[in-house]
Amino acid sequence: MVTSIIVAAAIIACGMSFWAYRHPDQQNQIHQSNYSLPIAERRFLIGMVPTPKSMPETTFSDIADAYQEAASLGEAVMTWTSETGIGEFDQLNKSRVVEGARVYGLNLVITLDFATIANAGGAGLEYLIDAPPGVPADLSDPQFIDLWVAEAEAIAREFKPEYLSLGNEVNDYFYSHPDDFGAYLALLDRTYAAIKGGVAAHHGNGCALLQPHGRE
Repeated sequence: MVTSIIVAAAIIACGMSFWAYRHPDQQNQIHQSNYSLPIAERRFLIGMVPTPKSMPETTFSDIADAYQEAASLGEAVMTWTSETGIGEFDQLNKSRVVEGARVYGLNLVITLDFATIANAGGAGLEYLIDAPPGVPADLSDPQFIDLWVAEAEAIAREFKPEYLSLGNEVNDYFYSHPDDFGAYLALLDRTYAAIKGGVAAHHGNGCALLQPHGRE
């Protein structure tokens, strides 16, 4: 299993325009291309974010259908839950999205984020550190660091994703908080060491840690 840090964009192509074909059982669908590129002939995975047809309330049947379609289109899925930072582990357990991915043999990409967009009162929407109540919203705070690293360890240990992304579109946050970048790199180093030196060594988890990816 790959153990080096790899760039997420090189692993998964998100967007329906990338799909090479649709499953023959899926009628009345718009084909994006008449050509396919078998996995044996490429060095990357094709994937998507499965979205159940009934949102925000949904059923496990709808979730299963979404993952079945994802499996007919590619080899990987990126999961998203209502909590993507500290607290994501519990949401992954409740939503059963990991189960949906495994049933159809999909490679799993889980993103653990550290920031969220929130209403900052008179300042409007702002990108802020996503900290639980009572925990300092500070990437260099020891309590926040301990909780965030523990969350990453729990996700890696329980779900054994093929890829664990430590942050999503992080440049959006650092545009307005450039002074936090050093603390973030230190957080990444500690998380990497905890997973590769602890979880992977003792539980055989070979998940690759994705380099947090930004947007152009």
